[in-house]
Amino acid sequence: MSMNAFSHGLTAKTSTLQSENPDQFAKMSNSNFDYLEPTNQIEVDLIADMVAARWRLRRMWRFETAILNIEMDSQTPDFEKSFEKYGEHIRGAMAFSALADKSKGLSTALRYDIHLSRTCRSSLQELYRLQGARLRNEPTEPAKSRLNGEEQALNGDQKQGNPTHERISIPNLKA
Repeated sequence: MSMNAFSHGLTAKTSTLQSENPDQFAKMSNSNFDYLEPTNQIEVDLIADMVAARWRLRRMWRFETAILNIEMDSQTPDFEKSFEKYGEHIRGAMAFSALADKSKGLSTALRYDIHLSRTCRSSLQELYRLQGARLRNEPTEPAKSRLNGEEQALNGDQKQGNPTHERISIPNLKA
């Protein structure tokens, strides 16, 4: 089932900033959907989560670079007076050190970096887990709930234990 991200409901309009190229987002998104081949809405949602997190992670990398460049530029006059011999790596280290000590911007960017990296990784791991279960044809049954005092399948089926539906277990996530 090869469909582009637009047909899955993931659009550049909701994910890109004015300064970002929506065509690049669409290309990245479509590439992920084509490669990972989702077959149900849960897989679509996991890929959408992963794509959105990856796009935002790339944005954070650009922001981190810009924050450091701005600090390096602001330090240039004093830096050249303080050091006879220096390289760009020293300027970068001094800028990083100054920002680490005084800037909430850099520490916030680094926290977002960690969070978005974990989101990408966990979405992909869960997708592979679900796809692996589906490909192994593991017997499954729909999730059940007590509705109106009766135990019913959440997918609306009257038959309990319909083997065509997968049971989804939600892992116990610890922060």
